[in-house]
Amino acid sequence: MLASDPPSRAQENQRGILAMVLGMAFFLANDTLVKLASADLPAGQLMWALPESC
Repeated sequence: MLASDPPSRAQENQRGILAMVLGMAFFLANDTLVKLASADLPAGQLMWALPESC
């Protein structure tokens, strides 16, 4: 396979699956961190800090 050959459909599917798995993992990590932070921070501070974590 040459470097100029387009990726096969199976490779594109694997890349899409990996992107979905990574996206869900990052969502899970972010949700967990927000829930842990909400135990110590007031709602106002949490809402202020939330956009910075995305």
